[in-house]
Amino acid sequence: MAEPSSSRDQLAAKISSLSDLEVTELLDYIKIMETMRAQLSSPGLFEDEVASLLVSAAGFRSVEIAAAQRARRRASSESSASTLSTTYLA
Repeated sequence: MAEPSSSRDQLAAKISSLSDLEVTELLDYIKIMETMRAQLSSPGLFEDEVASLLVSAAGFRSVEIAAAQRARRRASSESSASTLSTTYLA
């Protein structure tokens, strides 16, 4: 089989090996790229559109959920630590 000759052929070959989730994430990334291109013509709308795309992106939601879980764990461990220290003071 011959090697893909153009960048578009290489991209098509790589896309065919991606999972459905990876293709969805790639499409989200492409939307962001398109928004960045549109920013050149109307800079005022750029920030709102990028924020909207990032919030709806699956990867961003995963990061957001992980950050919330870390904050809950940290609050829980700080709560436990303060309970221990007040117990020993009594």
